[in-house]
Amino acid sequence: MYNLDEVMSCMPRVEKLYMNNFTLKVLAAGGVPKRLATTPNLLKILGLIFINFHDVDQISCAFCLIRSSLNLEKLVIWAPTSAVAAMDPVLNFMEKHDCADDTLNKLREVKMQGVRGWKAELEFIKYILACSPKLELLNIVRCKDIDANAESRMSRELMRYPRASPKAEPPFISLISVEGASCFSHCRTAQLNQQK
Repeated sequence: MYNLDEVMSCMPRVEKLYMNNFTLKVLAAGGVPKRLATTPNLLKILGLIFINFHDVDQISCAFCLIRSSLNLEKLVIWAPTSAVAAMDPVLNFMEKHDCADDTLNKLREVKMQGVRGWKAELEFIKYILACSPKLELLNIVRCKDIDANAESRMSRELMRYPRASPKAEPPFISLISVEGASCFSHCRTAQLNQQK
């Protein structure tokens, strides 16, 4: 059985990587380290497709990839339209992670599609904001069935989070409807892709 560490060690020169929820789940079964043994120093773009924020296996893989990619510049996340799983394990996992050892010095752009405002999603965004001193854009495309009140609550919550980047001020956080999400259309068919 392959694990995340073994797979990534075979791609030391990868520059652009897309992984879907199934791939993350399978690789997590082999164990997930805090950081990869082989640092993907050339990885600049990471896409996580249909990731379930309530699945601790998928989230642990996502955190490992993000914190191990020291030169990551762009992060794209496409969340599924619906996901059911236990929330407490994920929240407990996230509470153990802060920016004491995780600084994303090169990350400038984060795009998230299908956000519902779940606690696990917001905790992930909070982590990104706190760990990314060069972040310039956080583009959040809300799920289309979120009502105006839920969207307003999400916006207020996001604006309260501490930010490491001096550029992290409104309107750098963009919360838009799914109709404006054409920039994510390429993610529909992306699975696992690498560029050498």
